[in-house]
Amino acid sequence: MASLVVLERHLWLTLTDIKDAERTRFLDALVSSTGLFGPAVKGFSERYSEAQKASQVMRHFLPKRSSSGSSAHKRAPSTPRPTKPAKQASQPSPAADAQRQPRANKRFPFPQRQGPRPSAAPHSAHPLRFKNPDSLAGSELVPQGGTGDSSQSKTRISFSFSFVEILRISQHNHEDKFQVTFYEERNFQGRSYECTGDSGDFSSYLSHCHSCRVHSGCWMMYDYPNFMGNQYFFRRGEYADCMSMFGMSNCIRSCRMISMHRGSYRMRIYERENFMGQMYEMMDDCENIMDRYRMSHCQSCHVMDGHWLMYEQPHYRGKMSYFSPGEYRNFSNMDGMKFMSMRRIMDSWY
Repeated sequence: MASLVVLERHLWLTLTDIKDAERTRFLDALVSSTGLFGPAVKGFSERYSEAQKASQVMRHFLPKRSSSGSSAHKRAPSTPRPTKPAKQASQPSPAADAQRQPRANKRFPFPQRQGPRPSAAPHSAHPLRFKNPDSLAGSELVPQGGTGDSSQSKTRISFSFSFVEILRISQHNHEDKFQVTFYEERNFQGRSYECTGDSGDFSSYLSHCHSCRVHSGCWMMYDYPNFMGNQYFFRRGEYADCMSMFGMSNCIRSCRMISMHRGSYRMRIYERENFMGQMYEMMDDCENIMDRYRMSHCQSCHVMDGHWLMYEQPHYRGKMSYFSPGEYRNFSNMDGMKFMSMRRIMDSWY
């Protein structure tokens, strides 16, 4: 965390036009939980305001330059000098041109700036204004400029979040993305076990599981350890009696989270093993492959995009199986199941 704070301070200071002495004070400031620079921001704002007020006071004591005095000291007209006859033009040599070049061009062989120099913006007494000085969140810096709305007279830089805050928010959202709580008894009673990832066997935490709350994410539950046995799909919601709701003969023993997929869905189903026989490519849900493709069953598939659920009966009934992207050459290894309907796991379910 200390390295992130130092990195964020360097990033903020590179956007400003602060002197090296002031930068050292910001970098050496103690790390505070209230903000990135802590009380150093308040002290710098106060010093900046005092310096602006002092400069305004000094302007009242400085004499103003009079425009009439310059017109009084005019040069007298000089007598014209006799002109010399023009010499015959000759082709200058390269060596002579090199000697005539000014010394600045020899030291700095860079192209000179063309056109008039930009005029500096008028000095302003506006101090640094912060909506939240402690964290610099939603800040508005007005280091120079007047009251006009042009970009040359007023410079504004607005920020919504700092780097450390964005990192903390993204980490918090990532941790809360998948979470489920299991309970021993029905109606969320008895001992509980909170899970945020795959769990091959949580029998050491609970003797049995009859209810659960899925706070976020989509999960596949298994009635045997190590992701074996019958599969059950759980999405966000409350399940007061899992066994009666899904017709389980055994309670949940292991679980696996399903990562979110955003994009297109593609899957090819085959009538026979090893991708043989009739082939159809699917991109949406199918309630009955017999009605749509005139297939009695499918024995292999190739999931190219997305996550899918396949059911042994039409209209998404019966036993189910979860299929992630990959090749599945033979369904006979899965207890001889024959699938008749398929559906996609949508990102809106998370």
